[in-house]
Amino acid sequence: MKRVHVLLCVVAIAFAVPAQTPTLSVSQVPPANVQLLWPSNFAGWQLTFATNLSPANWQAITQAPVISGTSLMVSLSLTNANGFFRLQKTNGGGGACTFQATPPQISSGGSSSLTWCPEAGTTYRISPGPGVVAGNNLTVSPMVTTVYTLTASNATAIKTNFATVVVGPCGWLQVSNWNVEMDFSYHFSKSTTDYNFSINHYAFVTFHLFRLASSTGTDAYYFGFAVDDPHFDEASIDDEEDDMTAAPMVFTTKESNPLFTKPDHTVCSMSLHLTCSTYDFSYNILAPVTETTAFGTFMQTDGVGTGAVAARPLSTTTNVISSNADILAMYPPVAGDYFTPSSDVGKDLFTTGAAASGAAGTAAVFWNFIPAP
Repeated sequence: MKRVHVLLCVVAIAFAVPAQTPTLSVSQVPPANVQLLWPSNFAGWQLTFATNLSPANWQAITQAPVISGTSLMVSLSLTNANGFFRLQKTNGGGGACTFQATPPQISSGGSSSLTWCPEAGTTYRISPGPGVVAGNNLTVSPMVTTVYTLTASNATAIKTNFATVVVGPCGWLQVSNWNVEMDFSYHFSKSTTDYNFSINHYAFVTFHLFRLASSTGTDAYYFGFAVDDPHFDEASIDDEEDDMTAAPMVFTTKESNPLFTKPDHTVCSMSLHLTCSTYDFSYNILAPVTETTAFGTFMQTDGVGTGAVAARPLSTTTNVISSNADILAMYPPVAGDYFTPSSDVGKDLFTTGAAASGAAGTAAVFWNFIPAP
């Protein structure tokens, strides 16, 4: 926590902090601005401000921090003569110091700084590289894109973290493996004189992709399946189709166990294609379901969602591929972006004519591709 007096100077009162807590520094920028910085490898911390120390008085600073060297920085204009600043962990469970590379992308011959937050009684090793390291940083100058592994070990545990340095101009194509976090949600209802549809699909899935032998220096291809991740592994279908064209019939499809919804890892797949400047990918996610029809109840594997994301530009400033989009629901698939709610009932929405392809709402799709050793 920092207290500042914005009169003639800025005074920062330092408090003792435990390990794994970022240090907040404050400086005055005349005439009445303050600049606040903290290490950029502390994710999940919120800068807050108060005019007194009453717990109810703290307010979040909504201005987003920017990268300044190896720090996150916020510059503010203060209207109060006195104030306090502090960093507070967010409710998302983040806040731990992370192993990272700054900058995450370099030109051939350039350097990047690997940083971490050492704790007493813990030994740190970096590979590829020198092995055991001391301090909290290491300067590296890889000739090709490299995924560095930081292994922290003590008497009770061994943990590993990864940080990637992308070496241009086609550095993304040198990545050997990817860990992918993907999620989507799709909800749509439609009633006509003949049909009532209610479609609800969502998934949170982790994939591991490996580089294919068909890759070249200008086009890289990757493929892989979903993996069992206890923190990012869920799939759900809740569909209903009311067919009134003849004798009324209701078809429903639901996940086989609502308390333990998992995708079918053996058949969920993803493909990724990279050029020197773009990426595109496709995916297919399925899950075990219970389908109830006029002919009985059946257990089977059904589609949660299949789709594609057309060519997007690769980042020139980060070492992950991360974005999101609202993508039109379509069936049959088309070139470009598309999402299909690929269950039996989901496809019936289109084949019965109840909804036209491209006129059945959108799926909110999020993706995060992380280079892996």
